[in-house]
Amino acid sequence: MGLSSSTSRFWRERVLITVKTYPTPHPTHHEAVCTAGINEAGEWRRLWPIPFRYLEKSRQFRRYEWINVALRKQSGDPRPESHVVDPDTIVPDGFVPAGRHWAARRAILVPHAAASVEELQDRRAIDGISMGFLRPKSVARLELIWQKSSACSAAQEAQTRQQQLLASARPLQELPFRLPLHYACDDPRCPGHEQNITDWEVGTLCFKLRHAGRDVRTAAEETRGAFERFFVEGHDTWLFVGTLGPAKPTFIVTGLFYPKADRQTQLFI
Repeated sequence: MGLSSSTSRFWRERVLITVKTYPTPHPTHHEAVCTAGINEAGEWRRLWPIPFRYLEKSRQFRRYEWINVALRKQSGDPRPESHVVDPDTIVPDGFVPAGRHWAARRAILVPHAAASVEELQDRRAIDGISMGFLRPKSVARLELIWQKSSACSAAQEAQTRQQQLLASARPLQELPFRLPLHYACDDPRCPGHEQNITDWEVGTLCFKLRHAGRDVRTAAEETRGAFERFFVEGHDTWLFVGTLGPAKPTFIVTGLFYPKADRQTQLFI
């Protein structure tokens, strides 16, 4: 597919999508979804903006699906992984199935894993690295914390006004809670980490339970329990992590990689 003149500064890459975070309202892009993955050269990519729910059906993609897309380096974000994409050039280009123990996915991701958050912090100080993939040494707990009030009410009001003008727009349901994961890395320098899980699947499961008739507190607790099981019931769970923003070096958990383990594995201590 040829690029239009508006995308002449872009180049095309094939990126395996590994992360889609839950959408948050955005005053100019309807909503913001942190979408990320790894390209064929083994380089991590943070892709922006991808208004996923507003994409044409033919351009929507799943996690662990390759996409072919036009992108360029994001000028306002010095993080090396951050790139602007042209959503109109997205072409789904092959799904990587789970298979036994997610072997095909492991083959792509594990060679590029970091040993710890501490290693990523070291690399961030040297070359600005802000994304990574790692296996925690142990997990203490997955906490559920209720949000006191919406931090993005103004953006949500703007989105509501936009939705009144866009027939294809669907109201965004805001999560009333967050799920901080408490874990430790396999690194003697690790003091332990508390990082929110922002995976799209958290919101998807919670609102699926709400639509099935659960009240909000029951749905939240069952969502926490479902994600907790990825760390205690025979899964070999890894974490996708990334920093909050160019000026916010704190890492959060943007997604989970949770194949079944070859043998029973328990990370909770």
